[in-house]
Amino acid sequence: MPIRRRTAKRRVDDLRAWEMYLESGHDFFNDLPSIGLFDPPPRATALEAWRRLATVLLATWAEHRHPEQGPAWAVREFGIPRSR
Repeated sequence: MPIRRRTAKRRVDDLRAWEMYLESGHDFFNDLPSIGLFDPPPRATALEAWRRLATVLLATWAEHRHPEQGPAWAVREFGIPRSR
């Protein structure tokens, strides 16, 4: 009888995997390994992800983050990317 391959029970998309890290600077929910990265990822990789996902994340954070929390980690580290 052939062996059945198991599919990963928890597949996380790219945005979800990066969201916590870019917001706080730490991967509290251990989502980065699901996309092949480990905490902390290389700075250049985090910057590339920030440039790619910033528009969506900034909109999400505007709705959910309290103003007293201050700016997210990625905003402090990399700034707000210029529009293309």
